[in-house]
Amino acid sequence: MRLDLLTGKTNTMGLHEQITEMRVKEVEEKTSRLFVKNLLKESDFSLEKIASLANVSLEFVKKVKARIRR
Repeated sequence: MRLDLLTGKTNTMGLHEQITEMRVKEVEEKTSRLFVKNLLKESDFSLEKIASLANVSLEFVKKVKARIRR
């Protein structure tokens, strides 16, 4: 299959499945970002606690916090 040659993978999923997976990841990230943003604005939790509650990395929380400041 040409896609296998391009990606260097075998048994790749179809284009529809890949697009669906990408959309799911985008929605998950957007949801996490919103949750973290709300926790940053509405709580006094530490950045580490927010990362733990949102099941994201500390770096993710720091990036969201930096965006809020802009």
